[in-house]
Amino acid sequence: MKIVITRHPALVQYLIELGLITSETPVISHASPEQVQGKDVIGVLPLSLAKFALSVTEIPLALTPEDRGKELSIERLREIAGSPSTYSIIQHLTCKKCGKTAFPYEQWADGTALCWDCRDNPVY
Repeated sequence: MKIVITRHPALVQYLIELGLITSETPVISHASPEQVQGKDVIGVLPLSLAKFALSVTEIPLALTPEDRGKELSIERLREIAGSPSTYSIIQHLTCKKCGKTAFPYEQWADGTALCWDCRDNPVY
């Protein structure tokens, strides 16, 4: 399921024009982990929320200083919008034993993780 995270009506209109969403796609202005969990999100999210989404698609905007802090028209949005880019975010964990990066698939049931080097010798 897709959802859009934005406070900007022109962006919603632009996404519809691109065919990325329909007028029925849910649009919310501020997201919570529960709202983005497992969904394809279009909009800008902090990484702490993006890690819950299945994917995050952004429309990069070539904003000028004059564009910042004001509502953009659909015409202006068309001028400065780049191609959509989609990302999948994975939160890397810290190995409980040595402090190196551990990947989510190395996580134990209790939420702790061991890196590849330490997993064969799990001494806590």
